[in-house]
Amino acid sequence: MEMTMTGEAIKDVIEYSYTRRDNIDLQTSGLEYTILTNSSGSYTDAKLTVDGEPLDPEATYSVAVPDYIGTGGSGYEFAGTVEQEGAGYMTNAMLMYANTLMNTEGAIDYESEGRISIDIEAEAEPGGEEIGNTANGLYSENKTEMDAGLGNLYTDALRSEAEADFAILNNSSVTGEIPPEVITDEQLEGLDQFENTVVVVETTGEQVKEVILEQSNYHGSVDLQVSGLHVQLIEAESGEERFSDVIVTLEDGTELQNNESYLAAYNDYMHGTSFYSLSEHIVTDEIGLVWETVVTFIEAQEEPIDYEEGLRIALNDEAEEEEKVMQTCIINKVHELIPSPPNNEIGYNRGQLTSMLVHYKNGKNVDLPEELSPAKECIDTAK
Repeated sequence: MEMTMTGEAIKDVIEYSYTRRDNIDLQTSGLEYTILTNSSGSYTDAKLTVDGEPLDPEATYSVAVPDYIGTGGSGYEFAGTVEQEGAGYMTNAMLMYANTLMNTEGAIDYESEGRISIDIEAEAEPGGEEIGNTANGLYSENKTEMDAGLGNLYTDALRSEAEADFAILNNSSVTGEIPPEVITDEQLEGLDQFENTVVVVETTGEQVKEVILEQSNYHGSVDLQVSGLHVQLIEAESGEERFSDVIVTLEDGTELQNNESYLAAYNDYMHGTSFYSLSEHIVTDEIGLVWETVVTFIEAQEEPIDYEEGLRIALNDEAEEEEKVMQTCIINKVHELIPSPPNNEIGYNRGQLTSMLVHYKNGKNVDLPEELSPAKECIDTAK
């Protein structure tokens, strides 16, 4: 549908689109906008431009909008004059425009154009009550490659409140950032887009490893943040899936046992899906909202909350690992044992010792000389 709206009314729509979930909700063409927020991620203002010029609050503009939101869907209010109630189906409009691009450009290609952005106003203080602080800040930007600071905070909070063996959260529930200095309750509430609640279940090591591996392969990256676990995703040498295996250990270094029972904390969204669910056996689902649980956890901390990222989740390339073991545990150890080949009091040369260790690394039954004990321990540790 087509409408005539004032610049002020358009800005009101953009404000609502962001504040309903503290996230970008509207895509645009012809209109570019920047959402300004405080460090809590809460809306403070918006800058809108048309053809490079600031949107005039008093001027009128022609706006094309889907009839669903144009008529109040999802709570939207497009205040203005309706010029055309029906201008055809969106699908037809997309097909016609696609044909035009193919005929004129030869392809349909888009790059990130910067039409929409979010800026944090440095001078805007976070709202809400101060509940703690962070010296270095807590971020989520690295969550697809490793454990991220914000993910560590969230999962630590769930695990602590639930008194669980470990906690797991999907990446989509860990977004945004908390800049250095104070942390407020409003920041945590603002970062929570979904109002998920905490669920604790009894699960098995096998189910946990299966979910981690399957979802990591589905997304082609790290997809779950963890507390109480160390996760090593093994990258495959070939094939369609990125990861061939996962190694999961508890915080004390012991391996997660397939048939052992564990208490796991996560959120109600994950529990309600077939692909994230860890068990049908709910221990409790009455702890409360995730963000409120995080607030309680932060309030109990006496020191600033900071994390070194990458200590809980690691990506390991099989070929790189093989090369690392070969160099560190075999070649280097043999050269340390026999610094100069002519001066050999062991009775074996470098080639023979290297061959013994390679066979041992590959699982062969080999009697290794006592002098190779350091190399043997190195290989065992790497395994």
